[in-house]
Amino acid sequence: MKETNSEDVLHVIREIMHFADMRSRRLLREIGLSSTQAGVLHALADGEAHNAGEIAKSLSLTGATISGVLDRLEQKGMLVRVRRQEDRRKVAVRILPKGLALLKEIPDRFQDHFLQKFEELSAADRTRIHQALQEVAGLFGEGVDAADMSMEAQEDPVEFRFPRVTLEPLS
Repeated sequence: MKETNSEDVLHVIREIMHFADMRSRRLLREIGLSSTQAGVLHALADGEAHNAGEIAKSLSLTGATISGVLDRLEQKGMLVRVRRQEDRRKVAVRILPKGLALLKEIPDRFQDHFLQKFEELSAADRTRIHQALQEVAGLFGEGVDAADMSMEAQEDPVEFRFPRVTLEPLS
């Protein structure tokens, strides 16, 4: 058996990114949303008002990125932002019926297929894969600091998030 080298691993990572990008592009083409926009709508799907910062954190987005995404979704009539009465510096975000209706159209075939196949693996294999992916993520994350994160001004270059997110409603 051939010994695995860094090029082999990078090839597999690029392949995963390619599949994720293809899925994201299909989603955009089919319903007119980016995967990040879909993730935000999923985060708001409970109908409760949420803090934009919490949504950004749950989706690993910067403040600049979430602001742009919220702008576009608000322009499309899918959500509304309202300043909190008790603290005007805080903004609550709530999904609108149009956003909920579109959210129901988002196909989950890619995610569901992966989840089904993943669950068919043994617990030991799932754990092994999870640990290996955490290590790879750590390797990519080494040397990245807050300044690097704040420069992320583009929405979705090659980014796909599995958008099932649970947030606590603001009180």
